[in-house]
Amino acid sequence: MGERQLFVMPLSGIRVMKDFRTEVKRDLASVSADVKDFKAEVKGDLADLRADNRALNDRLDQLLEVFLAGKS
Repeated sequence: MGERQLFVMPLSGIRVMKDFRTEVKRDLASVSADVKDFKAEVKGDLADLRADNRALNDRLDQLLEVFLAGKS
């Protein structure tokens, strides 16, 4: 069996890796913030849609009552 060789990374490579790691962390924080904003936006949109749905249901109930009152 051959001898194991120790891998030694030059300092410039370590610096590049640290810079890359810093960049990835910054990108991840940005994406996390974007996802949080998106979730809040979707939650607001859903609340608006539910309110619209309730208003439409109320209007349909009114129309049905008028229709049924006219049939009797």
